[in-house]
Amino acid sequence: MLTKLEAPVLYTNDIEKAKKYYVDALGFQVVDDQGKFVYLALGDTKIGLNVADKPNKVPGHQTIILKSDDIEGDYEALKNKGIAMELELQDLGFGKTFVFRDPDDNKIMVIE
Repeated sequence: MLTKLEAPVLYTNDIEKAKKYYVDALGFQVVDDQGKFVYLALGDTKIGLNVADKPNKVPGHQTIILKSDDIEGDYEALKNKGIAMELELQDLGFGKTFVFRDPDDNKIMVIE
């Protein structure tokens, strides 16, 4: 029986650059680093980074959504780290959100 989603995988052209970004800019922790595959965690949320070394592994076409309990603070902290926002912080009536992209152009949406 299926019990949960373990981790989505994002493909990257530069595993070290992607790992540094997710750890330094977003606060993920490295769980396992196998060189071409890195397993990261943010609380109980996990993602994998995998080198795009085959034609079917295409960076920049994935989206992840992160939840925040201090969206204004997280927004300012990320902007202060030089992260360019694709969608500035907005209140959509049902909650707040902002969007940016990782070094491989994968979309990262933060929601409240």
